[in-house]
Amino acid sequence: MMVTILAAHLLTASLNDYLQSYKRQADPFAFTAFGMLVIIVIFYPAMKIMEGLIRKGTLDLFRKGKHRFGIGAGIAIVFVLLLGGLYVLYAHHWYHFNVLQALWRKIF
Repeated sequence: MMVTILAAHLLTASLNDYLQSYKRQADPFAFTAFGMLVIIVIFYPAMKIMEGLIRKGTLDLFRKGKHRFGIGAGIAIVFVLLLGGLYVLYAHHWYHFNVLQALWRKIF
């Protein structure tokens, strides 16, 4: 559930940033109503779709991890990988910072 919330928030934040680029071209009252409507129309189905995809992908990863590392370690590894992926996406979205590239430079 936590991964779904973070992924859905990242999607809506990206959409919000895109909509904000047009705010100076419209009436504030109309734009606010339109922005809220667009977010609801896109966010609700996107949340449902993402929840299903994340659940399916997570279950597949858990099954693979369980067979390779045992049930407890497999769940922990998959959870850390999912949070790490979201961390990379959030850093890129918020700061335009490439975490993987920075780590690569520090290591090598």
